[in-house]
Amino acid sequence: MNKEKNNKQKNSFGVIPMTISLAPCIFVILSMKNLPSETLVGKIFSIALLLFYIKIAGDLNTLIHVAGTSLFGLLSGYKVCSFQIGKFILINENGKFKVKRKYVVGVAGKCSMIPPELKNGKVPFVLYYLGGIILNFIMGILFFYFYKLYKDSFYISSFFGISGVTGIMYVVLNGIPLKFTYMDNNGYKLMEVCKSPEAVKAFWIQLNTEEQLAKGARLRDLPSETFFLPSDEGMKTGTASTMAVYRCCQLMDMHEFSDAYQLMNALSEMETGIVGYNKNLLNCDRIYCELIGENRKDVLDNILDKSQKAFMFRMKNFISVLRTEYVYALLFEKDFEKAQKIKSDFEKAAEKYPHQSSVESERDLIKIAESLSLR
Repeated sequence: MNKEKNNKQKNSFGVIPMTISLAPCIFVILSMKNLPSETLVGKIFSIALLLFYIKIAGDLNTLIHVAGTSLFGLLSGYKVCSFQIGKFILINENGKFKVKRKYVVGVAGKCSMIPPELKNGKVPFVLYYLGGIILNFIMGILFFYFYKLYKDSFYISSFFGISGVTGIMYVVLNGIPLKFTYMDNNGYKLMEVCKSPEAVKAFWIQLNTEEQLAKGARLRDLPSETFFLPSDEGMKTGTASTMAVYRCCQLMDMHEFSDAYQLMNALSEMETGIVGYNKNLLNCDRIYCELIGENRKDVLDNILDKSQKAFMFRMKNFISVLRTEYVYALLFEKDFEKAQKIKSDFEKAAEKYPHQSSVESERDLIKIAESLSLR
């Protein structure tokens, strides 16, 4: 399968979450025949309330899913590092939990945990990946129980019914192994880790790296051998290939731009399992390297294709995206007024970003670009 065909297939999976999310909407449509009010205003109110229930049920089941990951992770010997719902993240900084902001496209919620030590190259991971799915299923069944229990009360039963449908939707969406446009779901990650010792090691390193970043370390502070380059077979998995992504980011933080650019370009030409989210962030770094290097319009236009622009728009408040847009405005467009506006947005985002070590890294990259603009 060539790379273009593979990307098209990956992107086609992006419609699956949208399709499955229609389930609670279908439930609402079927419920309309039982609306308690016969007046037009009353019906509009009831429908609006049911749609509001969909939003609440989605947030509630996201919380349940992340809580399930946390609960079963703790039972497996993990410790909580951060707990994210939407763009808000509760992170453990040196023993103190603080509320920060970090939006990641394709992620409604996430619980990052500190894993136990590897033993003979193994670490418990099944319940870590399945915990959220298990709790969504249990609560989904419970919601349906209350739906039937309160069937005589339209508004109460509707809330539990919609919550139950949404819960089962989460089970399907996360349990069946699927690759989406930006992320692989838990079922797919679990399948990869079960099959690949390299993926197990990469999974463990990734969680430990998140802990180190939370403690204030920078990627350049970690030993270079931490992020191994997987075998050809390992590179085809999203989990193991994350090590190559981290290696690129570490080279960027070390200001080894030539090596980083070479590796990122090589990865872009390979058929890998690198998830869309990481590919697009690597493209941001490729753009930066090109801007501070030869700054060629045709190369920049090739990287900044339609999908990359769409990603950067959706991640417009993410610090590495803002850094890239700032340097692009500064060195390529030479629009200094626009650049200063973007830099102001960067500083606002940096204030609430969970990892200040990453902010320091981004500020260093900005300073390098600014020094070049003065030449």
